This record gives sequence, structure tokens and C-alpha cells, in this order.
Amino acid sequence: MNTLLIYSPLINNRISYTLKLVFEDIIGLSIRSITNLDEFTAYENPKLSYADFESESLSIKSSKLLNTNSYFEPEDFNEFKKAFKEKLLYSYDFFALVFYLTSRIEEYNSKKLDSHKRFNPEYSYAFKNGFLHE
Repeated sequence: MNTLLIYSPLINNRISYTLKLVFEDIIGLSIRSITNLDEFTAYENPKLSYADFESESLSIKSSKLLNTNSYFEPEDFNEFKKAFKEKLLYSYDFFALVFYLTSRIEEYNSKKLDSHKRFNPEYSYAFKNGFLHE
């Protein structure tokens, strides 16, 4: 089986975690992440670009949210649903949403805790966008 080559100008822990989760753990593909654009361009097998530009290969546009170590809120979920329906995933940073939802980062950074210092799910991104219990 071929390895999916993934280009990103920066590879950090957030990006590595998310790519491994999506491609290796969920889909079952072998991946190799690189930052060398020349190597990516020359690669003849399946490849994906995760950058802020569109390439001739399959591309997902990075919003640069995974390039930071600070807290972030993902883009409007309705924009994701629209991009998914219209098959325009290039226009939405799917990986940032995956990281945000799977890491539960909002719980660690919330100041909206109950008297037992627990995160209230009603403040969650999933609750606000109507998919907490799906």
C-alpha cells in the first residue's frame, strides 16, 4: 500500500496528532508528513496539501489555527456543513475542527465552571451548534 504524503509548512504536535487520528487511526492509511515543498511536488503517489494555498493535489486550506499553541475557537460550524454539502472542503479547515472537538480544549480553557470546577456542556461549541448528543 502506498503512503499518503502530507505537506504542511509547519508540523507541530497539534497537526501531527490530528493527521494521525484522521488518517491512521480512523481511515487506516499510512501517512508521512513533510515540510519540504519540493519533495511534495515531486512525489508521484497520493498526496495532500494542508497549507494556506491550493495545490494541484488534494488540498485542505489551513486557517493556521493548528499552528499556534494558544486557545482558539473554530470557524462557524454552519460554514463547515455548507462546505461539506458543496464538496468544497478546501475552503474549510476541517483539521482544526477535528482537533478542537477531539482534544476538548475548550474544557481546559474555560472560566465557566460550576461549583465543583466542572465544565458546563451548555457552553460547549457542540451544544451551541446543535450536535452535542449526536
